[in-house]
Amino acid sequence: MSEFSHSLHVFGSSEEDITKALDSTQLPAAIVAVQAGVTTLVGGWDLAAPLSIGLRSILEYSYAEDHGFQLRLYGAGELVACFDCPFGEQFDDLDLEDFETDADQERRERTVAAKDFVDHLLSRGMVHPDAAHAALSPLLRLEGAVSGSAFSDATPLHWEAIVGQVAEALGLPAYRWLSEDDVFRDSGSSLDEIAGRYPAFRLFRPNGS
Repeated sequence: MSEFSHSLHVFGSSEEDITKALDSTQLPAAIVAVQAGVTTLVGGWDLAAPLSIGLRSILEYSYAEDHGFQLRLYGAGELVACFDCPFGEQFDDLDLEDFETDADQERRERTVAAKDFVDHLLSRGMVHPDAAHAALSPLLRLEGAVSGSAFSDATPLHWEAIVGQVAEALGLPAYRWLSEDDVFRDSGSSLDEIAGRYPAFRLFRPNGS
């Protein structure tokens, strides 16, 4: 099982369209679960942008209890918006821009407040207004905790539960302690365990490899 969670969630696209988009990226991936028009995939950190070229919208979910929680929205091959919730110590005395890659800078420039991120999801028709409202409440709690430096006052399980509320409200079929490491780096027993949990599990490898 992964020590972190990282997954992609495709809204409103058919399995055929997702398969074509995956083939076009020539990157390894796996379909994990499908539920109510949302498809969960796992793949590398470089998959979301090219995959979104052929699909309507992709939500990238990542969580690590010692690092933070992040949602990224992709469309037409580009990062549209990012909600970033770093846990733990914040290095306010460092000029982090001196250490940024181009990708880091893009994420920083696309980072928005919780309400604005939810508005992006609504404008793309990815979530029902009721689901958006349900997701916004825990997002605001996370946002307020970051600005108030409150993460040291609660256990990781406390924040994990709030992050889970966001994922459940958005209707993500699979997300908890799931990542590409489970599929592409761990043993065959891990694959068997995932396939047992998720009947829709299917591997995609470039050029059929």
